Amino acid sequence: MVIFQVTREGGSIGEVKLNWKIENDPNNDILHKSGSVDFAQGQLSAELEIQIRGDTVPELDEVFIVQIENVSLVKTIIPLKFYCSGVI
Repeated sequence: MVIFQVTREGGSIGEVKLNWKIENDPNNDILHKSGSVDFAQGQLSAELEIQIRGDTVPELDEVFIVQIENVSLVKTIIPLKFYCSGVI
């Protein structure tokens, strides 16, 4: 499992939800290619967990990109896009 710490800035009023998706996974090592992270009222950080498929085949390091999009605050969707990357 790869865990990214997601931090909410600009206040903690209201619930926030963001959607994420994996941009690339050429060897099909990632179990779920999309999901969401929810922030409750007052919550400033949350974890985005990427589940990795266990295999026994030796491989070189692989870089994958997580795209964060569609951040919603209460009933408003903000079509922002942010990226982060990880190595498995």
